[in-house]
Amino acid sequence: MRKVVLITGASSGIGLALCKRLLAEDDELHLCLACRNRNKAEAVHATLLASHPTAEVTIVQVDVSNLQSVFRASKELKQRKVIHMFSTAEGLLTQGDKITADGLQEVFETNVFGHFILIRELEPLLCHSDSPSQLIWTSSRNARKSNFSLEDFQHSKGKEPYSSSKYATDLLSVALNRNFNQQGLYSNVVCPGTALTNLTYGILPPFIWTLLMPAILLLRFFANAFTLTPYNGTEALVWLFHQKPESLNPLIKYLSATTGFGRNYIMTQKFYSITVGEHILSDFSTIKFVEVCFMAQDMAGFGECLMGSPPHCACCCFFFGILRKVIRVFSIAEEPLTRDDKITADELQEVFETNVFDHFILYRGCMSKFQSQTACIHISAPSLIS
Repeated sequence: MRKVVLITGASSGIGLALCKRLLAEDDELHLCLACRNRNKAEAVHATLLASHPTAEVTIVQVDVSNLQSVFRASKELKQRKVIHMFSTAEGLLTQGDKITADGLQEVFETNVFGHFILIRELEPLLCHSDSPSQLIWTSSRNARKSNFSLEDFQHSKGKEPYSSSKYATDLLSVALNRNFNQQGLYSNVVCPGTALTNLTYGILPPFIWTLLMPAILLLRFFANAFTLTPYNGTEALVWLFHQKPESLNPLIKYLSATTGFGRNYIMTQKFYSITVGEHILSDFSTIKFVEVCFMAQDMAGFGECLMGSPPHCACCCFFFGILRKVIRVFSIAEEPLTRDDKITADELQEVFETNVFDHFILYRGCMSKFQSQTACIHISAPSLIS
C-alpha cells in the first residue's frame, strides 16, 4: 500500500520543495497536492510525474481561508481510505490583515483555523491506531507569546498577526496530541527558517533580497535560521517524515537550520511555557485549560455562530474545544441519573463536567449574543450525562 501524504500549499515554496524531496526519498508515494490555484497545481503535477513516473500524484483544490472551500475539499478527500501524513505548508505572512468571507481575520483563518477544520473533517482518514498518522504544522521561530492574547486570539486589534497565528498553532498542536494520540494521530511543529518564497517576497520585493544577500550570507555564520532556499527550509519536515510519530516529543518544535557553509541540520526548541493570564502551563496534562479558555473567549469574533447563522459557523464554536461536545440549543432535556461517577478525558469528574462546567463554558461562549437580545436558557434537572 502506498504511503499517502497530503500537503497544503504544494504548488510553490516550502510545499513544492517538500513534494520534490519526499519523492526523491520514496518515489512510490501517493502525493496529494492541496492547492488554491488549480492551474499552478496541474503544472506542478506534470513536473513531478515527469521526474518520478512511478509515483502517484493527485490534486485537490482548496483555499484554507474559505470554509466552504475547505468543506468541499474534505468531501473529495474522504473518498480515500487513509492519510498517513498531513503537512500544512500553506500560510500567509502579512502585516496588513483583513476580514475573509467567513467573517474571520485572514491570517488566523489561513494559518490556523482553516487547517484545523480540514483536519477535523479528515479525522476518519487520519485516526487509525494500527498505523499512526503524522500531522506537521509549519510554525515559526517568531511565534511569540507576547504577540498572542486570549482576549483577541484572531489578533484583530494587534500588529503582529503572523506571530500570533503561529503561537496559536503551537498551542493547537499540543492540544491535538492530548486528544488524538490514543487514536493514532500525532502532531508536531516545525519552523523552516527564513527561506525566500512568495511569503518573504510579500515583505520585501525580490530585488531587495538580492541586494541584502551578501549580508545575509555573512550573518548565517552567526544565525542559523537563514535557510534561504525552500529546499533547505524543508530539512526538518523531511527528517520528521522518516521518524516514528509516536516516538517524537509533542512539546518540541523542530527547526530547519543551515550553517554558514551551507550544511543543513535539525535543531530543537522546547515549548518552555504556555502562558495564559497569570497561569503558566508547562506540562502536557494542563493544556485542557488552554482549550477551555479559547472556547470561552470572544465567540463573537467568529461572527454570528449560533441562532440563525450559516451552518459552517457552528464549527467556530468548537475551536480549541477539539469538537468533542455537541452544541445544543439552551434547553437541556435528557436527564438520566447516575451514582457511578468517573474521571473524563478532560481529567474532571464526569458528573460535574457534564452538569455544570460544560454548560457554563457554552454559556460564556455565547455571552455576547445573550447580551444583545432577550434569551431564555433552560437547564433541566436532575441532569444530563453525555
